[in-house]
Amino acid sequence: MLKSLLCTATLLFAAISLASATGINIDTAHHHLGDDFKKGLTPSEPESLVYTATINLDSPTDIRSAELTLTAKSVVSGPTDEFLDKVYLNDKEIGTLNDYIPAQTLEEDAINIAIPIHPSILKHGTYTIKITSGSNADGSNYDDFEFYNLAMHLTETEPVTLEPPLKVAWTYELSRPLFSSPSVSLIAENVVYLENEISIKAIDANTGELLWNTEGGADLAYEEGALFAVRYANIDALDAKTGTLLWRKEYVTSDGNGPSRPIGVPGGNPVIFGDTLFVSSDKYISAIDTTNGNLEWRYELNLTDFGTGGRNYYSISSPAVSEDIVVFQFSASHSSYTGPPVAIEPGAPEPELGETIKKEGLIALDTNTGEEVWQYAYTFIVDFFPESKLSLRLKDAF
Repeated sequence: MLKSLLCTATLLFAAISLASATGINIDTAHHHLGDDFKKGLTPSEPESLVYTATINLDSPTDIRSAELTLTAKSVVSGPTDEFLDKVYLNDKEIGTLNDYIPAQTLEEDAINIAIPIHPSILKHGTYTIKITSGSNADGSNYDDFEFYNLAMHLTETEPVTLEPPLKVAWTYELSRPLFSSPSVSLIAENVVYLENEISIKAIDANTGELLWNTEGGADLAYEEGALFAVRYANIDALDAKTGTLLWRKEYVTSDGNGPSRPIGVPGGNPVIFGDTLFVSSDKYISAIDTTNGNLEWRYELNLTDFGTGGRNYYSISSPAVSEDIVVFQFSASHSSYTGPPVAIEPGAPEPELGETIKKEGLIALDTNTGEEVWQYAYTFIVDFFPESKLSLRLKDAF
């Protein structure tokens, strides 16, 4: 009979960073984008269809959050399929002004807009900001709008020097059955998240107090107050502070050659970039919209250069994301033997060595579409005992 054991998780916790805010005033002047005179805008005459500005970031420290802010007037309110006024950072689209304009907004109303920027795309160097006026379907008419007070706001983390002697801040005792020890999966916004096969626990990093727990282990990712728990074939989005379920989705697909396959596998380490959660499984990379759980795209690793017959085996690493590409390492092998297991009697000769073809490398995908951008791989042959022929060789015990 399994007995419940008492496991003590001791965390030495000390503040290692502080947040500081930096504001960068880019342009306070009033600008009119569009193609026509419009009374009430400053200036009344349009200056262009496109506005550009450049800024320099001088070796910023670790950026926790960033946003581009401006005040706008007379932007067509969203949602809309036309007159989309877009904002770009180094030619990467980061937002559409229309999405921030409530319905029934009057043309003379000034609306303050804050567009989030993913911190990972901000390093030191020069950045070009571009704002464009959108047109109707046939391009015969453009949105005329005004904006001003363009700025960027950064929240940076500053390292704090820790001086000995360090002391234990708190301990937390975990009562658990005989499963693997819980591990610290991540720490975010002063909350420690522990998980193993049977549960997820959220603990206050300052006091050691249990905030919430839920059944079922998962691989975790955090973004802007939401915790994403990838559990094999489904994903739960939880309120990171309370554990309240925000949404739940199940994702399965069939390759026509076996049972449905999962969205993720244990240890897959999901990665969030912008509003997209990237999850890897044995042969799939999936992109999930973090706001609603919708599947944006799924890439299937399906090599065809192994030829026909036999069986293919795949494994994919956790993805790494940088701006427009998501990169992962893969390993694929092809076994030509598909027969039944073969028993090996004592004294019988060893089975003949077979060959397996292996291919390993890196693949880069477009983060928006899931289409392959490039692949770097090499192929080699490995001698092996055919997997289905391997068995225990029985020997006399006495």
